[in-house]
Amino acid sequence: MTHHRPSTYRTPFDLNPDLRIHPRPIRNRLRHRASASCLSLVVSAVAAPAAHGSDAEIDSRLREARDKVFPAVVQIDVHAKSFDDGKKEIQRRTGSGVIINAEGYILTNFHVAHQAEKLIVTLINKERVHSTLIGTDHWTDLALLKLDPEELKRKCDKLHWAELGDSTQMMIGEPVLAMGTPFGLSRTMTAGIITNNERYFSGDSIDGYETGDYNNWLQTDAAINPGNSGGPLVNLRGEVIGINTRGNQMGDGLGFAVPISVAKEVVRQLLAQQSVTRSYLGLQLKELVDLEGHFGLQANHGVLVESVELSSPAREAGIQEEDVLLSINGEKVSARFPEELPSIRRMVADEPIGAEITLAVKRRDKELTFKVKTVRLESQIAEDEAEFKEWGVTVRSVTSAHARSEKLPDTHGVVVTGTVTASPSREAGLANGDIIRSVNRTAVTDLASFQKLYDDSQEKKEKRVLLEVMRGVTQRILVLKLEDNDG
Repeated sequence: MTHHRPSTYRTPFDLNPDLRIHPRPIRNRLRHRASASCLSLVVSAVAAPAAHGSDAEIDSRLREARDKVFPAVVQIDVHAKSFDDGKKEIQRRTGSGVIINAEGYILTNFHVAHQAEKLIVTLINKERVHSTLIGTDHWTDLALLKLDPEELKRKCDKLHWAELGDSTQMMIGEPVLAMGTPFGLSRTMTAGIITNNERYFSGDSIDGYETGDYNNWLQTDAAINPGNSGGPLVNLRGEVIGINTRGNQMGDGLGFAVPISVAKEVVRQLLAQQSVTRSYLGLQLKELVDLEGHFGLQANHGVLVESVELSSPAREAGIQEEDVLLSINGEKVSARFPEELPSIRRMVADEPIGAEITLAVKRRDKELTFKVKTVRLESQIAEDEAEFKEWGVTVRSVTSAHARSEKLPDTHGVVVTGTVTASPSREAGLANGDIIRSVNRTAVTDLASFQKLYDDSQEKKEKRVLLEVMRGVTQRILVLKLEDNDG
């Protein structure tokens, strides 16, 4: 029997008791649910027909869609890095994925493959093949893997892959199948319908990594349970139209998938450059429902600038909070409801880095035009967290977004993410969020320079290490006492 550790994935949905949404890695506190509102089928691709019936009795569309996609559905066992209280640990989790081409590329979720050190994929023939993490995009909760070609050649006579459909054509009420490995149960299928084709979530995150700002979601009542994450949502033509991502912890009949139209662009960029590039201006937008009268606007005209980040291109260009954005490069924009926001954000995100964008805004009774140059969109959190065992601390790089948010003068230094109880770092007074700016009076420019200074100190077997630390707007000197440091 395989045991799975609970996921450390946290989302702001947990703060909303009316809509607690959870992602799909295994969680031991979750219970099995069956939805009375949908047909739920569990079909094994290798099982013999039941004695009282035959495969021919299954609706032909269900059968054909199942047989087209099931062979491409895989189970993914993940050994992933996790950092907690200043220490690095290895966590195990299980998710799903779908093979999408003849080269053995697999599409799954970011929260399944994030920080993976080892990935083992179980194919339809039950053979286990190692895979490599090609790239991830936490903004859409997607990741791309590739099966080891030599191992695949030895263990699989014929590779099956699924056809990607067009999620923009999915209508509410259209039948769909959710496939994957919930609770580690391989080759499982549930059936239902699309119950909403433009669901929107705001303020979501995966272990602190932002997600969901640039896409809507497909909502379905096909059962999506822990472990389904990364598996395909399929139409009755046997086309993948979504990647299953999350379900509702508090009620039946609410599952969500990333539309395949979003995933196709992410895959294209991950194949080309192992990452996804987006442009950014520093504008936080808000829908205008019930606010049109206050701003003297007609309905369906404009989107509210809720805030403007400090030191951002938009702030430097002169755009202000409570401006109403009317157009981007001459194209009118409107967001009366929250689900209209992602498409407006994408109008900026899809521009090349450094492009000059023309924004027209309404400020009280005036209409103004601004020219703004885009910068690269960055997460608040760098993905390079590392452990420094002898000092009892974990740190990561300072991103530009983090520097803007915390009003830092630059991106120099490293951010403290955890300290070990009774370690030199904890005893010295280091705290989460501190920025280490220098070690023994030598400036820390980035994580690599911090690593070198740490290695030098260990090689010299230093008993005292002087750290210059920024905490908020204050700077202080802390001393690590390494009395037992024997190298």
